Amino acid sequence: MLRDLHGSRLTACAGAAILTLAVCALSCIGQSLELIAPSASETLQYRTNAFVAFFAPEIGEAGLVGLRLSITNTTGNTLAIDWENSYFDLPSGERSDAVASDIPDSFQRLPTQISIRQTAEIVAIPLGHVSYSESGWSIGVIEAEADAQFTLHLTIEIAEDETAESYDFAFRVVDADPPVVAPSPRILSWALLVTLGAGFLLGFLLGRS
Repeated sequence: MLRDLHGSRLTACAGAAILTLAVCALSCIGQSLELIAPSASETLQYRTNAFVAFFAPEIGEAGLVGLRLSITNTTGNTLAIDWENSYFDLPSGERSDAVASDIPDSFQRLPTQISIRQTAEIVAIPLGHVSYSESGWSIGVIEAEADAQFTLHLTIEIAEDETAESYDFAFRVVDADPPVVAPSPRILSWALLVTLGAGFLLGFLLGRS
């Protein structure tokens, strides 16, 4: 009887945990992109002799708002992203200056310094979509249907040489369905604890029946 009780509890808890993880996985589904230039990459990765870049869509409450960049400096010199000479060409045909966002509520166009062998984590957002009101900063959605394309023109400087190169990173929208924003890690932790507790209680009740 005791073994059956423990078995019921474990089964219920396991089922509850799997259900929670499945819900969390679904909540992370959103708009996805493909890198199509300078070279095609479904993993949104691009490598040069100076840096390795990874991109990801930055999703707001209403949809795609920008690009998340992870850029690793692979040179023996300091690199800098020159935001004054970087911009977006959006699906609508609009050109907008790019702004670096220090999430959640500050924006700047000062160069982003990337030290030797270091990685910079940045969110690039069209400056024309950024606004401020009494309620604080807000970021407009990049309107893009499936198969729509947009480009981030990114200028990267080698500080010691005072030289710069520009790259046109072109992306295609793969999934234009409105995304569901993933909950914060704190919310996920509480949800998991509550679900496991409910599963334990359910297992206890099932074991007594």
